[in-house]
Amino acid sequence: MVADWRGELGAAFLDSDTATESVVKAGLAAAGMSVDDRDSPEYKRHFRGVGRQALQAWT
Repeated sequence: MVADWRGELGAAFLDSDTATESVVKAGLAAAGMSVDDRDSPEYKRHFRGVGRQALQAWT
């Protein structure tokens, strides 16, 4: 059983891959890349950092 500690801590856990998946897939498709790419140098250069920055902007 998973404890519900969100209210107690005032925090939430966000998985960056899950939270940014739809935007990343749209960007990959627009760039002509495979929507499943998460390992290429192009993905890492263009998408990984901005997804993390977007999540950090929520804090």
